[in-house]
Amino acid sequence: MEERDGLKATIDGAVKRSLDQALRAAGVSVPAVKEQAVADRITRAVTIEVAHTTQAIYEGPMPPPAMLKAFDAVVPGLAKQIADMAVDEQKHRHIWERRALWNNIFAESGGLFLGSLIAVVCAVFAGALAWNGNNIGAGIMLSVVAVSIVKTIVNGRHGSAPARPATQESRAPAKKSGRRTR
Repeated sequence: MEERDGLKATIDGAVKRSLDQALRAAGVSVPAVKEQAVADRITRAVTIEVAHTTQAIYEGPMPPPAMLKAFDAVVPGLAKQIADMAVDEQKHRHIWERRALWNNIFAESGGLFLGSLIAVVCAVFAGALAWNGNNIGAGIMLSVVAVSIVKTIVNGRHGSAPARPATQESRAPAKKSGRRTR
């Protein structure tokens, strides 16, 4: 309240000074009572709005209960709408997380199943080649399958190591030592 009174006094003073300057510049003489009445009318005509902004930060999908109550006071039923939206969002997130989990399971299990199926088909094909007398083709086919399976098992057990990028030192030519060789 003190701030508001101080602001009103400042505005009153500014209006009075401006009015005095304007009357003197125009060379008009007005009785003090009339001058005060004009200043009061101008002051009332000037409206100043002071805005007070509050920012509230909260974590999670729901605002605190006091804020929900304030929302409900402004718009009846808004707190329930916000709660319903939070519940719907959580259901939606759970559905997407479940889908992602099943996709990961399928990617891992499906890859193992398809790899095993290809290995069996190649082994059967190699057996058919051997049965028809093409032992070299059967050997090559089984070798490729065996190497692929061993590589997959080794990479699966130790993880596939990404290729190391060349460092600055490995690209630079080797420095010569000061010694001479004979």
